[in-house]
This record gives sequence, C-alpha cells and structure tokens, in this order.
Amino acid sequence: MITSRKRRRMVKIKSTGVFLTLMLFASLTTMIVASCNRTNKTNGNTPVVTDPTKQQVKSESFSAFLDQVDSDRVALVKIHQLGYSLDIELKNKQKCMTGFPPNFDIRKALEGKVKIIIVD
Repeated sequence: MITSRKRRRMVKIKSTGVFLTLMLFASLTTMIVASCNRTNKTNGNTPVVTDPTKQQVKSESFSAFLDQVDSDRVALVKIHQLGYSLDIELKNKQKCMTGFPPNFDIRKALEGKVKIIIVD
C-alpha cells in the first residue's frame, strides 16, 4: 500500500525528472545556437544559414570603390538613389556593395569609366 508520504515523494521525483529533462533540452539548444554563432558571424547574435551555391556580397568602403573605378575593374554599377547605395559587379564577377555621400554626383564620377550604369 502506498502511503501519502510515499506518494508525495513519487510526485516530487517525477517533477524533478521533468525539470531536469527541460533543463537538458534548454542547454542543448543553447549550445547549438552558440555553435552556429561561432561558425557564421553576423552583426547580431542570430545564426545565418548560408547557401554555398550563392555568391556572397561583400561590403566595401566608398574610397575603395572609387579606386576600383579608376583602375578599370568595375563592370556594372546599380545606383539606388533613395538609399544612397551602390550594387557593384567587378569584371571578375565578384559582387560588392557600398554607399555614397548624398552630396556626391555619382553619375558624373562613373561617366566614361563604367560601361553599364543602372539607376534605380
């Protein structure tokens, strides 16, 4: 016969087992997310799943972009006037992006140096 004392002890043991199971699950989840954060660095703490078939777009400085234009390495530039940003494709098919100052006449700087200029 199970006494009330034994019954309370059994309930306590069951609830402790459930608690330990939940804690183990939470710690494993935390370890997995931390592992993803170490391998895929981002600006925030969210892991990023990358598609290896898609080419990554890197960000670069505006002065580096102007150097590439002057050295004739830029194939295509897409100008986003509202966001003051540029999508760039180099002649080696590498893609990058950068921003430009609002008071800078970007079309005049690219005229005659880049073959394809798209204004958005």
